[in-house]
Amino acid sequence: MKPPQMLGFGVYFARSFADTEGKARAAGAFIVAKINMGHVRMIERAQIDEVRNTDSWWKQFDTIYLKHEEEKRDEFCIKDPSQILKWIMVMNDGRLYRYGLDQEFVNTHFGCI
Repeated sequence: MKPPQMLGFGVYFARSFADTEGKARAAGAFIVAKINMGHVRMIERAQIDEVRNTDSWWKQFDTIYLKHEEEKRDEFCIKDPSQILKWIMVMNDGRLYRYGLDQEFVNTHFGCI
């Protein structure tokens, strides 16, 4: 809920592994998720200012989907974490085992698989 938020306030996702690292504000693990998109508003780059730094789209839509010129760069923002149906954390190094993330926790939120 703190600017700058290009697609407005919410939870952000990218469509591809290859382009995710360039969008994240910090390095780390990938979270791969199954999402209930709900009612989607698709926008193009020229329309970003209509949704930037706001939750005004929440009244009519569950998701803002930004369609880039290059499909692999598409991204979206969901308004509510309850739209995340399942997720899994993906790490490509020893941290997965070191932190015990190779197993599901009893209290894992959002149904981690």
